[in-house]
Amino acid sequence: MRWWKTLLLTTATIFVEACSHQDEITPRGYVLMIDGGLQQQRKAIAKALLGDKKVAIAGPLVWADDGTKTNAVPDYGWITATGAIIVQSEKYGVLLIEEPTIIEGKVAWSCVVYPA
Repeated sequence: MRWWKTLLLTTATIFVEACSHQDEITPRGYVLMIDGGLQQQRKAIAKALLGDKKVAIAGPLVWADDGTKTNAVPDYGWITATGAIIVQSEKYGVLLIEEPTIIEGKVAWSCVVYPA
């Protein structure tokens, strides 16, 4: 009976190590991580648009290193002069486009992801 417990513990340890959830990032999960990482940029864009000012952060997307070891860094990113955010990842086969719209004095964001 003792060998059974040892076998079970060994099998469980191997399973946990081999099936790490960190390695299993799906395209949908990647988009969620990217979307969360763009929060500061969306706030800056919204502030500029509501103040009727030029979007100062327009140009290549600068991805802030938050100190975590995630695989969410995009291959390409761009912020347009009108505040739209474009992010692309070849690894996950994802293109994310977020566009701001001013509705009743507030900025609303629409999001399009390819593949859907």
